[in-house]
Amino acid sequence: MSRSQDFNQFSRNGKMNEEQEIHLLDYLEVLKRRRWLVVATVVCFLATVGIGTFLVQPIYQASARIKVGKEQKLAPPTFNPGGGYWESDYSESLAFKTHSMMIKSLPVLARSAKALTLDDPKKQEKKPTVKNNIRENLEKIKSGLLYPFPFFSFSAEKSEAKANPQKDDPYPVWVGILQGEVEVVPIRDTRLIEVNVVDPDPVFCRDAANTICKSYLQYLSESRLDSFRNYLSFFSDEIAKMKKRLQESEQNFYDFKQKEGIFSLEGKKDISAKDIGSLSGDLLTTKVEASGLEEKARELERMLRGGNTEEFSPAILDNKILFDLRADLIKATIEREELKKTYKEKHPSMVENNAKIRELKESFRREIAKAIAALRQQISMLWGKETRLASQMKDKENENLALSGKELRYAMLEREVTTNKELYQALLTNFKEMEVLKGIGQEDVRLVEEAQLPLVPIKPRPTMNMFLALIVGLSVGIGLSFFLEYMDRSIKEEKDVDRYLQLPTLSLVPKEEPIAKGELSGELAEPLRALATNLRFQSLGKPLKTIFITGPVGNVGKTTLVKALGSMLAQSGFRVAIVDADFKKPSLTNVFTQKNRGITEFLREFPSLENKGILNNAFSFGDIQRIIFTRGKSGKVKIVKGNKDFLALFDRGNMVDLCWENRPPEKRLGQILLRTKAIEKESLDDALDLAKSANRRVGSVLLSMGSVSPERMENLLTLHLSETLNLLFSPEEGFYEFTEGEIKKDGLVVESFMDKFQLQGNAPWLEKKISGLLVDTETVNLFLLPSGPPLHNPLPLISSRGFEVLLSMCRDIFDYILLDGPPLFMADAPVLSQYSDGSILVVKAGVTKPEEAKKAVEILKAAGAPIMGVVLNEVDRKKSKYW
Repeated sequence: MSRSQDFNQFSRNGKMNEEQEIHLLDYLEVLKRRRWLVVATVVCFLATVGIGTFLVQPIYQASARIKVGKEQKLAPPTFNPGGGYWESDYSESLAFKTHSMMIKSLPVLARSAKALTLDDPKKQEKKPTVKNNIRENLEKIKSGLLYPFPFFSFSAEKSEAKANPQKDDPYPVWVGILQGEVEVVPIRDTRLIEVNVVDPDPVFCRDAANTICKSYLQYLSESRLDSFRNYLSFFSDEIAKMKKRLQESEQNFYDFKQKEGIFSLEGKKDISAKDIGSLSGDLLTTKVEASGLEEKARELERMLRGGNTEEFSPAILDNKILFDLRADLIKATIEREELKKTYKEKHPSMVENNAKIRELKESFRREIAKAIAALRQQISMLWGKETRLASQMKDKENENLALSGKELRYAMLEREVTTNKELYQALLTNFKEMEVLKGIGQEDVRLVEEAQLPLVPIKPRPTMNMFLALIVGLSVGIGLSFFLEYMDRSIKEEKDVDRYLQLPTLSLVPKEEPIAKGELSGELAEPLRALATNLRFQSLGKPLKTIFITGPVGNVGKTTLVKALGSMLAQSGFRVAIVDADFKKPSLTNVFTQKNRGITEFLREFPSLENKGILNNAFSFGDIQRIIFTRGKSGKVKIVKGNKDFLALFDRGNMVDLCWENRPPEKRLGQILLRTKAIEKESLDDALDLAKSANRRVGSVLLSMGSVSPERMENLLTLHLSETLNLLFSPEEGFYEFTEGEIKKDGLVVESFMDKFQLQGNAPWLEKKISGLLVDTETVNLFLLPSGPPLHNPLPLISSRGFEVLLSMCRDIFDYILLDGPPLFMADAPVLSQYSDGSILVVKAGVTKPEEAKKAVEILKAAGAPIMGVVLNEVDRKKSKYW
C-alpha cells in the first residue's frame, strides 16, 4: 500500500475520521421521518387535555385594585429642600413585592376572615366554598364513592381542625384556606396592585376581594414604622455583601493581570490564526508530494525485484538515459530474434548479441537503482520537512488556544468588577438617603377599584389548555422521535452503508407499487437505470454476466429488485435471464408461471450418455462433454467424422486428452518441430520409440526429455487441440462411441494444456432442453428460469456439476444472468455465490441491522465471492435526502 493510501486509510478509520458534524437539516430529516409519531403524540395530548378541561369544575375570580403611591422624600441637604424628589427602581421593586406578600400574610387574612364571618357554621352551609367542597369529599370517601387520594386526607384534617379548634391557636384554620384562594399581582408599569380571589362561588369572590383590601389598609397603617425599620436593615445587609463582593472581584482582577502580565490582547489572535493556515497548506502540499515520489520509488523497486526492467514506462520517471537504454535493449532483442532464424545459440553473432543484451540489462538495472536512491533521498527530505511543519503547527495551535483562554478570563474579571461597582454605588446611595429621610416619608395606599361580581369563570381556559397541550405534545413527540432515532440502529441512508460496511452503494431504490406489465415508473426507473449503469461500468475490466443478488435476511425486497433490474436491462436491449435460485422458498416462479417443472427437476433428470450415437446439428461434441462432466464418468469417446478419427479421454468428468488419430503426417507434432528445426531428427526418433513403448504422447515425452521448451510446446499443442476442436464442432455429420472405464492420464499434458479446453463449443441438444425450461415474460428479452418444486435440502443439488453446466450454458445464451438467491444465513447461499461473477447485497432501509449486514458481508468474503456493492432498497422518498 502506498503512503497516500496509508494516509487515506488512516483518515478513514483512525482518529482523523471524527464523527461527521450534525447539521440542522439532519434534525429536520429525523422529524420528517417520524412525523406521524409526532402527530399521534399531539393528538393524544389534545384529546386528554380536552376531556380533562370539560370535566373540571368552573372557577371564578374577582379582582380589586389598590394604588400604592410613591413615598415622598425630601432631597439630601445639598439640594433645594423645596424640590428635587427622587426614587430608586430597586427600592420600588422591593416595595411592590413587600405589599404583595403583606396582603397575603396571616394577620391581614385573619382580619378578613373575621369580617367575612367565615367561622359562622350557618353561613358556611349556604356558601359553596372550598370548605363545603372538603366536606363533600369527606362524605364521598365515607360512602365509598371515591378513592381516598392523599389530598383528600389533607383536606379532612383541615375540616377536623375547624370543627375542633385549638384554644391557643391565634389564627383559625379558615385563614389558611382563604390564603390559598388569594392571589396578589402587581400591574406592570403602574402603581396598582391587583388582589384576586378565586372560588367556585362568584359572590364569595367579590366579597372576599373587597374585604381583604380594606383589612390590609387598616393593617398597613399600624405596621408602617416597623416595615420602614425592616427596609433599613435589609439594605444594610445588602450593602455589606456587595462591598465584600466588589473587593474580592477587584483583587482577583488585579492578581490575574499581575500573574499573566497582560495589558493588551488585540491583534495577537489574528496573527496566530494566519500562521496556522499557512503552515496547514504547506503541510498538505508536502504530504502530497511525498506520496507521489513514494509511489514512483515503489514501482521502480517492484520492477527491479521482479527483473522486468524492460517494462519501464517513461511516465514513471522522466529519465532520458533509461529511455535510451530501453530503446537499445528492444533493438538488440529484435536483432536476436532475427539472428535465431539463421544461427544457433553458440554462433559468435548470437553470443555477441546475448552479451550485449546482458550488458544493456545490467546498465538498465544500475540506472534504475540510481533513480530509486535519488527518489528515496527526496522522500526523506520531504518527510523531515513534514515533521517540522507538523510540530510548528501544533505549537501555533497551543499558543492560540492559550491566548483565547487568557482573553476570556480577562474579560470576565473586568466585567465582574464593573458590575459589582455599579451595584455597590446604587445601594450605598439609596441607603444614605433613606437614613436621612427616616421617619419623614409616607406612602399613599388606597383602594381605587372595588371587585365586581364575576360572570365568566377563569378556569378551565379551553383555548389556553389546548394551546399548552399542543406545545407539550409537540415537545414530547419531538423528544420521543429523537429518542427512537437514537435507539434505531438500522441502516437507513447511503452514509450508513459506507460507515458500517465500507462497500459502495450501487443504487438507492425507493418504495414503489408492484411492477405492472413490466413497466417501470419514473421514480423506480431512475435508480434501476443507475444500478444497470454501475453494472456495465464494473464489467469493463472483467466479465460480469452472472450476478448473485441476495440479502442478509429475508423480506428485504431482493426478488422485486431482481424483476425490476431484469426488466431495465432487457429494455436496454440485453438478453436477460432471471434465475429463481431460492430453492426452498421460490418467489419468482409463483409470479411469472404456474409450471411445476424447473431447475430441480432438470438436475434430477439430467440426461445420460448413450454408448453410441450420431453427431449432427442437433447433438454435438459439446453435449458429450457436458453430459460426461455432469455425470463424472471416466472413459474414451471415439468420434468419426468423414475420414477423420478422433479420440477424447475423460477422467471423472474432465477431459484429459484429445487427439486426431489419423492426422496427416505433415501436420503431426514431430514433423512440425523438425521442419522448424526445434529438434534434431535423432531426438525425434528417440521420442517416437519411447512414446510407443511407454504408450505416451510424443509431446509429453519431448517435455520429459527437455528437448523442447515448455512455452514452445504449449503453443504448438494449443494449436493442435484448437484445430481438433474446430473439426469436432464442424457441421459435418458423424458418429460417436463411448466406452466407460478407467483411463491412464498423461500428467504433463493434463496439467499444462487441457484445463483451458473444458466445456467448449455449443451444445445444441442441451440448449434445447434448457430452452424448454425458460419462461417468457411480458418484457421483451427477459426470461425466467424457474426453480421447480421446493426442496428441503437443496445443497447437494446446487453443489452438483449439473448446476454448473446449466449456468455455463446460460452464459452462452444470455448477456446477463440474475440469480435470485436465498438469504445469506441459509447454507446454500454461499455455494450459489461462488457460481457468480459478482454479488449484490440488498439491504432494506430502516429495517436491516448493521450486525446482520456485516455478518452477510463476512459470509460472502469467506465464500470467496466478489462483492460488487450494496443496493439500499425500499428507501422512503419522503424521508430520504436523495429525493
